[in-house]
Amino acid sequence: MKLKRVLWFVLVMLAVDWVLGAAQAAHVIPLWTFLVANIPFGLPYVWLESHWTGTAYDVGGYTVSDTLSLAVFFFTVIAQGWLYAVCFQHWQQMRSRKMAEAQPV
Repeated sequence: MKLKRVLWFVLVMLAVDWVLGAAQAAHVIPLWTFLVANIPFGLPYVWLESHWTGTAYDVGGYTVSDTLSLAVFFFTVIAQGWLYAVCFQHWQQMRSRKMAEAQPV
């Protein structure tokens, strides 16, 4: 797989997720909307964001730093971008294989 393609998908996911995260924080869209664009890797981020109390993250009775939320966000972006790149490459390979089979010999 080409690193350039993976980086392209990661950058696109960064932009999309940043907009979704900002819209969710402004209560324009519900939290689950972020998960729709990021299945399955958005689940940890959505779970953590569901523990936001308005001033901090309360996970199991412990106050968790915003740094964890940022780390989980970037994990989601990188992992989801990689997954989309893998799926895109697989789709391209299948498409080119079908086109090669369809050509007359």
